[in-house]
Amino acid sequence: MVRLASKHYGEAIKELLGTIAGEDHDCPATMASMMTLMFAELYSGPSGSWRHHFEGAWAWLKKHYNSEPWKSPDLIYISLQSLNIIKIIGDTSKGDQVPPQAGSHDEPKVTDSIAVAPIPSTSDFGFTIGAPQNILHCIARITEFRNKPQSEYSEGEVDELLQELLSRLEIHRRQDDSHRIVDVESDKNNILVEVPSGEEQPPPEALDQNNAFVNATYIYMYRSLLNVPPKTVKAYVQKTFSHVSSYFAISSGNFSIWPAFIAAVEACSEEDLIAAREWLSSATSFGIGSRSSIRLVVEEVWRRREAICTACGMELGLIVIDWRTVMQELGCDLLLV
Repeated sequence: MVRLASKHYGEAIKELLGTIAGEDHDCPATMASMMTLMFAELYSGPSGSWRHHFEGAWAWLKKHYNSEPWKSPDLIYISLQSLNIIKIIGDTSKGDQVPPQAGSHDEPKVTDSIAVAPIPSTSDFGFTIGAPQNILHCIARITEFRNKPQSEYSEGEVDELLQELLSRLEIHRRQDDSHRIVDVESDKNNILVEVPSGEEQPPPEALDQNNAFVNATYIYMYRSLLNVPPKTVKAYVQKTFSHVSSYFAISSGNFSIWPAFIAAVEACSEEDLIAAREWLSSATSFGIGSRSSIRLVVEEVWRRREAICTACGMELGLIVIDWRTVMQELGCDLLLV
């Protein structure tokens, strides 16, 4: 099966290179092929290979930006939005400082609220990963600021960004509070969720994914912008895994990796570590090869924190470990989807 897959992989690359080099190109087929190759790498497991296909797809998009490929059939439009999501989540795994690409100042400006890619987005942008568009915007803003050298910070810039992000996150916190579970039956299809009058009832699984992303974004924000220790974000870690547990209580689906991972690497209490281990066991049961690297990074973060605790007697919750540094030292490049 590996030999057969490799044969088709090589033929797909050959056909794709020919298509890209030609004048006429089928936008939906080209983008779908790039995305398929990228996820084939993730499923097979070699860490980092996926990014070659992603960068190729991104370069292809910029090359054909003026032709507005998103005006093609729905397949290409949806694929482009998925590519945008992958960029947002994939950039969170990069090192602390990412050198700007040559000629980036000549690239088209963003025309929508995501502010990271020249791709218009629909109102349900982000639903495929379980995150609202506004939360993805927050994640992108945090990553963009985190990657700036400190010498480029202006006075008060961190405080301004924190106020912007907290305002955006507060909207989701209030919305989450307005959805209250009023009855839970043993049959997962009979779970009732109270929603404001006139609004469509969202699936409970969607609420758990949404809420997990909100709480994980708080963690990502405080850790990235203020470099606080795990103890400071403990409440958000607990809330994230509370939603993870609620999700698996009613669904056997594949929970989004990013929010659970962001919480897991900051877990320091016994309760949170147990919840994180349960999530890791579930996440690695789907047969996706890249998930083994995710487990490797999380467990190495825990090991290093425990080693420092043992050597210095510091409280676990006060020991800061940068998971991106651990990831780089282990030779991993994680796409947390």
